[in-house]
Amino acid sequence: MREDNDKDEDKDLLREKANYFYKNNLPVHVIKKNKEWLNGTITEISADFFILKENKEGEVPVFYLEIFDIEKFKEEKNGERKSAQN
Repeated sequence: MREDNDKDEDKDLLREKANYFYKNNLPVHVIKKNKEWLNGTITEISADFFILKENKEGEVPVFYLEIFDIEKFKEEKNGERKSAQN
């Protein structure tokens, strides 16, 4: 039961982060639990997922349960993006 509660809290936190980036139209770096990552802008928010306009793939659904973290991207001097953590 405790594990389910932790998953709900994680999902709620990720939903809050996604909503912040969506409302502020900020580019994001999404790190999935399987170590894949996506870069783009959130175009729509739903209860269990959001739509990401991914820079290379176009619009893709991203489910909160698949996500390890969502973070803001920042621009490099040469126009490339990199994670705000770097």
